[in-house]
Amino acid sequence: MIEFEVTQISDSVVKELTDFQKMIHILFDAHENKMADTRDYKALKNQLRPFMNYSWYKLVADVIARQNEKLVQLTQDKRITKKTTIDHITQVNQAAIKSFRAGDTQSIKKAGALLAQYVPAFQRVTNRNFQFDSIVRNPAKKGAVWGGGGFSTELVSSFTKDQAEKVTNIDLNSPQYSYIEYPHGTTDLYDVIYFMQNLQTTDDAAEVDGKKALRYMQL
Repeated sequence: MIEFEVTQISDSVVKELTDFQKMIHILFDAHENKMADTRDYKALKNQLRPFMNYSWYKLVADVIARQNEKLVQLTQDKRITKKTTIDHITQVNQAAIKSFRAGDTQSIKKAGALLAQYVPAFQRVTNRNFQFDSIVRNPAKKGAVWGGGGFSTELVSSFTKDQAEKVTNIDLNSPQYSYIEYPHGTTDLYDVIYFMQNLQTTDDAAEVDGKKALRYMQL
């Protein structure tokens, strides 16, 4: 075991961590209880706006941006599949066959363009991985790896609902101490989670084992 001196976290860090707690609570509350459709998703994004200027919000922002792109694509695909009937598909296919047999390359290209539009759309709409509840995920949640052995090099190898509650329940109104310097400017929210998981309520020297020491140097 190695002993590290601790220092009380500053008021500015307390303010930042208080907002971080709010963000984590909002994310887990929305995804565990309410996230059902695009209306809930829009409400979640509005709730997250106050945290957009923090550097650690980057991961959340990146995930939301990717999810937005997929949801736009899903909406467009659903419009295509809704207005495209089986009769229409049959007509296009028959026209393509007729044009191919006649050697009419221009008509073949037109039929091919139509097929290229609606076939991928149908495939995505019928793909379970391209539905709302599969697209929209909790950016902060990280499932535990089952069956994994040995020492993980990740600062936070898993972050579940129970672990999130422990972080959000830390009483920041009471003095908190840490042997770790707060990771100002980090773009990785797990750096902040790790910092919070290692807070203590006394100014006693922190006893750190070898694994924690390696993570400390990594951070």
